[in-house]
Amino acid sequence: MCLRYHLTHPLALLNCPPRKEGFKKEVKLRITDYWLHKLRDETSSLRTASRIWLSAKNNPFETSKVVIVARIISGRYRSEAFCRHWTNSNGNCLSPTCRNVLGDVEHLLLQCPALDCARTKMFKMWQEKTAALYPDLFNLISKIRKSAHSCLMHFLLNPCSFPEIIAMGQAQGTELLDHACYLTRTYVHFLHKEKQKIISKVQSGIIINQ
Repeated sequence: MCLRYHLTHPLALLNCPPRKEGFKKEVKLRITDYWLHKLRDETSSLRTASRIWLSAKNNPFETSKVVIVARIISGRYRSEAFCRHWTNSNGNCLSPTCRNVLGDVEHLLLQCPALDCARTKMFKMWQEKTAALYPDLFNLISKIRKSAHSCLMHFLLNPCSFPEIIAMGQAQGTELLDHACYLTRTYVHFLHKEKQKIISKVQSGIIINQ
């Protein structure tokens, strides 16, 4: 590990142990620098941005929705399960309707009972904005909704990776792809905001009656 991150050689560390805080700071800087250069090298070959970002079309509000999706995809979204790594929390969902249930991203987007109304509202929005405009896309979305959670999660986070949707985009234009991205990022963002409201009320001691 020392050689990989260009740290002081292990034998030198044994012969002359550094101070704990100084060594800890050096390790953090070296690891951050290593991964920064590695990620830059990997992304240098990319010619265009992901459709997830392009579909926001430089709209600040739509871009803020994409940021939430990107945090989930990268594993950096601050769900209860994620925050337990640096807090005293056990990672369980903070909604009063849940007991001893891990508050991960899948629970947030698909399972938490406190957000059932929010999901219903978003699915209704999907129907209103898609059924008449893109009937083929709406029929596919209806099938995905009835499929396994893993498939629906995949659709919510990266709809344009589905071969069927790619084919629709090729036949009907990129506007269809942008529309699919709009539907999913709006869903994710709305669920995120509603969950933050619940957590804020719980932390402030307000009792929520569902």
